[in-house]
Amino acid sequence: MGWTAPGEWTKYTVSVAKAGTYKLGIMYTSNQNGKISISVNDEDATGPIVIPTTFVEADTVAWRQWHHWNYIDQIAQLDLKEGLQTITIHTVDIGQMNYDYINFKWIK
Repeated sequence: MGWTAPGEWTKYTVSVAKAGTYKLGIMYTSNQNGKISISVNDEDATGPIVIPTTFVEADTVAWRQWHHWNYIDQIAQLDLKEGLQTITIHTVDIGQMNYDYINFKWIK
């Protein structure tokens, strides 16, 4: 997903093999400090999460600002039930972000 703006969202259906608490990691770029939130089955699960900028002032080629990728190992923890769940990422503030993928890792 790319060039996000406040108010936009994307929804994924995931098949949870094992109920429990999962940490979410995200690979992204962010031209400014943006904020997202995450919902599980249409209920807010995180509140606003700051996504730090990947802007590199020394890089003077504007389009390359969208190619400074960063991975955050844990942006949130979600309690998920076994079976099909819907996960929604909401762009809350600023936007200007690109998401490559979200990683789910069972922790307990």
